[in-house]
Amino acid sequence: MQKSISCFALVVLVASPTLSFAQIGKSETRLQAGSPVPEFSFVSFDNPTVTITNVDFEGQVYLLDFWGTWCAPCIEEMPYLEEAYARFNESGFEILSIAFLDTREEIEQFREDNYPMPWLHTRMTWEDYSTITDLFEVTRFPKPILVDEDGIILAIDEELEGDKLLDVIDAAYESAR
Repeated sequence: MQKSISCFALVVLVASPTLSFAQIGKSETRLQAGSPVPEFSFVSFDNPTVTITNVDFEGQVYLLDFWGTWCAPCIEEMPYLEEAYARFNESGFEILSIAFLDTREEIEQFREDNYPMPWLHTRMTWEDYSTITDLFEVTRFPKPILVDEDGIILAIDEELEGDKLLDVIDAAYESAR
């Protein structure tokens, strides 16, 4: 049954500008502004001997960016991610991009040909798909989650699209001053 749901989600992706498969059965939302980010542990894409966890980000504002090279809306958000990283990285801001259903080669080629994405990366495989989509309530792509220094979600999804991403990060640093 799970494989048919995953295949359905990919079909929706092709037909939809923003992948959204909420109709698959998420009735209760746990991830929202003011909630703690779930504990996570990902293997670094650039250095597979390194594991990236939520503990690594304590004391930092960071963005979890669920995306894919196949996702046109994700690619449309790249200039905003690059701007946010360039503007706020010296203040401690970090991005962890979590690529879904891409091969290592596809991600490397995308970064070489399109956007270098100089921040942290990991990738999900089919084996991780259900666990990660359930844990982070990934019902759309892109799925950004902005987290504060204490591990509390500041904003999620549409609240972070386009220029709003820069405004929300700027406000997070303003309130910390």
